[in-house]
Amino acid sequence: MENNKKIEELINQLKTSNYLEILDKSILGDIENNFNNYLENYKRLESEDKILTIGIVGQVKAGKSSFLNTLFFESEDVLPKAATPMTAALTKIRYSENISAKVHFFTLSDFETVENGARECKRAIENERKKLNEELKKKGKPEVKLTDAQLLGMVELSDSSKAFYEIFENFKKNEGELRRKLENSENNDNNDNFEVLDNVDTIDALKNRLEDYVGVNGKYMPIVKYIEIFLNIEAIKDFDIVDTPGLNDPVISRGQLTRDFLGKCDVIFLLSPTSQFFDSQDISLFSEQLPQEGIKEVVVIGSKFDNGLIGESQKYNNDIKSAQAGVENVLNEQFKARINNSNRKDIFEKAFPPRYISSSCYDIYRNYGNLSKREDGIKKNIMRAFPHFLDDAESYKKLSGIEIFNSTIIPEIVSKKDNIFKERSNSIYYGFIEGFTQSIEELYKEVMRKQEELSNGDIKTLEDKVKSSLNNLEKLKHSIDDCYDEKTHEIKVKFNDLLTEIKDIIDMNSDVKKRQKTEDYTVMVEKDGILSGIARFFNIGGYRQETRTRNISYASTQDAIEQVNKIIKESQKLINNACKNVFDINDFCETIANKLLEVFDLSNLDFDTNSIILPLKKVLRSLSINSVRLDKDYTNIIIESVSDKEETSVEVMQKAMRKTVLDIIKDIEKALNSQSAEIVAKLDEQANSLISDISSSIEKDAEELKNQLKDKKKYEELYKEAVSGIEEIKNNI
Repeated sequence: MENNKKIEELINQLKTSNYLEILDKSILGDIENNFNNYLENYKRLESEDKILTIGIVGQVKAGKSSFLNTLFFESEDVLPKAATPMTAALTKIRYSENISAKVHFFTLSDFETVENGARECKRAIENERKKLNEELKKKGKPEVKLTDAQLLGMVELSDSSKAFYEIFENFKKNEGELRRKLENSENNDNNDNFEVLDNVDTIDALKNRLEDYVGVNGKYMPIVKYIEIFLNIEAIKDFDIVDTPGLNDPVISRGQLTRDFLGKCDVIFLLSPTSQFFDSQDISLFSEQLPQEGIKEVVVIGSKFDNGLIGESQKYNNDIKSAQAGVENVLNEQFKARINNSNRKDIFEKAFPPRYISSSCYDIYRNYGNLSKREDGIKKNIMRAFPHFLDDAESYKKLSGIEIFNSTIIPEIVSKKDNIFKERSNSIYYGFIEGFTQSIEELYKEVMRKQEELSNGDIKTLEDKVKSSLNNLEKLKHSIDDCYDEKTHEIKVKFNDLLTEIKDIIDMNSDVKKRQKTEDYTVMVEKDGILSGIARFFNIGGYRQETRTRNISYASTQDAIEQVNKIIKESQKLINNACKNVFDINDFCETIANKLLEVFDLSNLDFDTNSIILPLKKVLRSLSINSVRLDKDYTNIIIESVSDKEETSVEVMQKAMRKTVLDIIKDIEKALNSQSAEIVAKLDEQANSLISDISSSIEKDAEELKNQLKDKKKYEELYKEAVSGIEEIKNNI
């Protein structure tokens, strides 16, 4: 507590100083925000009634909700399903004797972001409609009447922009009432806008009430920021749960909220599907996007393990024990190889070995004898892949890997609670001090730079430099636009080439495997002799039965399923390997930097290239490509086409395979178009704003310096005092 008081005094020293006006406000704001977050976390960790918080993290479709429901809620969906991953709400779940929920809504400023994004999307839809009809008109064809929803799938915009459009379209259905709710935030001192759902007797009753807030057709769903749920379930009595919808939220304030929530988590459960286990996006999710505030306890979970086993069944001669051991070993080695270059390697090493689970198998165990259609389909797929697997409830329970969480992992976490809190308390303190030291150093360098500019500057020279800079920027605009256009074209070509390559590979691997078997059949043949001939003449016999053998070609359903799984696995691997190299950020930034150097004489101009390039790199890193996951169960097309038979004719299977492959290609094409569109949209946005951002930065800095030069003596004294004051703070941290 003494250390915290000392830090607070140092921050107040800056905030109450005579030289406050010349300090960088954004750096100062970051220092204050980080300290407030640290204090909030520290107070929670030191309070007597503190409780563990577990965060559930993973990419979209990693199986977070299924795992959560299976582990804590007896396979029941606690929440209504969201319309899309982008509209899913961050949820905090905690124990309470009384069932209730607290729904937090957006503020007006939050929703301005949504409206602006929706308007951009609407313009893109109208442009697409106009372009399409102009092309049809040139060909002498009538205009086509496509809905906005149909055109939305065709426009080259990011998923985030499309999410804004979907949110706002739902918003318009009840716009009057929803705007009134948004405006409520303006009347609250703390800017929090919420509604409490209480007087609820059962979890089902709460779910029904929540439908209006987070359900697919929920009236208030478009303006929900996050929800807190209080349940009387004994399984969660010792901890709170933060269920995240993902960190790529289109609404910045909601995405930041997710990070703030996770910063207060003591333990993280990081889920990744075994079919594409712990790829670069998972590492990025944890290493770069998750907050650094002292998270030391991590459990890495390979989800959907049944899919991983089925996909490798042939490799292990359809023996499930061999497959389990083999697949786990491969995934473990993959995990170790991929964490080597991570800046959180120490945490990942503590999480070794990962735990492999199948929530679906646990659901089969729970509901054995009364399975849903989905559960029955999964059970049949497992039995096809592993014919000797013992088909009983306990076998599925063991295969699920869930029980170790109930019996070992969670009890151990709860028992280590005090140590976890102590370690986190130390960790968040030193983590904050490290960041605080860096910010003070950054503040110091900025003051020194401005002091030098003031010392060497005069108004006439400054005005000439600004004028020269802005003229040079205008000359640079077309050159910069060309860089972006070239990169955009390059990315589109790469994605088109990739799609062609994948189609060729799928085409080469989609032939139906023919099997051969012998079959006995009987025929009637003529008997020898005169009497037999007479009998045949009078149609009273003269034949005998003869058994013959013939070869028959057929197709195995299990072969086809394994073939489809192999196609999906190879396609995902090819896509994601190719996507890693589709965009070289450092190379592109270097190109832009070189363009700047062509027009700016940096030796005579107070212009720091890094002040442009570093923020540019930060934005471009957001262009990192999400892993493509083909999570749909394409094998259902095969199973339905052959009426769930183990064997069928080659012709029937060929037809089923063609149908399946077309479905896979359609989804791959959609995924690649989405990836390409997102990158292109962000590049276009950057191209349009880069020059104006540089101009604004130069003009703003110049105006500030110009005002200071008018009272140069006063500001020289202020900078001198600031340098001395910040040096004193640096020495006292």
